[in-house]
Amino acid sequence: MKRLALFSTIIFLLIGISVNLSAAQRNDYYRLIKIRHSNGRMEQVSGNSGQFVCRDDKSCYDSNIYNGNVGNGIMMLVNREGSISKYIGPSYYGEDTSYTFDDSDGILNIRDAKGNVYVYHRETPPSGRETSSLLKMPSWGNSRPVTAADLPPSNYDSGSSYSSSSSKRSSSRTKTNNDRMCTKCYGRGYCAMCSGHGRYQPIASRAEKVKCPSCNGSGRCSRCGGSGRVK
Repeated sequence: MKRLALFSTIIFLLIGISVNLSAAQRNDYYRLIKIRHSNGRMEQVSGNSGQFVCRDDKSCYDSNIYNGNVGNGIMMLVNREGSISKYIGPSYYGEDTSYTFDDSDGILNIRDAKGNVYVYHRETPPSGRETSSLLKMPSWGNSRPVTAADLPPSNYDSGSSYSSSSSKRSSSRTKTNNDRMCTKCYGRGYCAMCSGHGRYQPIASRAEKVKCPSCNGSGRCSRCGGSGRVK
């Protein structure tokens, strides 16, 4: 009887561990490699445009290296079969999008409402990358969303004279001969942890947001103070 009770206890513990592992949150970096347009045209994409995506067995969202929700939207799990899982909901690409993950091949297909499919491949994030390339506009920031064009090229030297397009559009980001682009925010001025919102959502399945500890709620990069430039 004692052996049977011990065996039953072990089984229950193993089941509990399995449930916890299945519900565990994961955060992966995906790089955009091609776009399959709704008209059938295939477009190959080079460069380092990519998204951190945090997900569990209920929901997923675009994130940063800290697992924080960057504010593009939260999608809910609608189907899972083997290594393939599908989430639908709002994202950077619109209010009606789907994220389909194939974990066996490390592929993420993002489909927008127009039928365009953005194909991403799971990879190690580039050195220094702390947040997703595509972000919706923060309340205090630029008059347009941040895109991959705002990021430095893959061979960027932090001491070079590179200036992002968002820097050129912002009067508060004046380049001088003695400064250079901030490598913490890549010249955008946004806080990488909260993506410029001042608050972020640590856990996808919970609605509450907390004050960002990195920028103390300001939404601005803690290194450059929002200017996008450092001395």
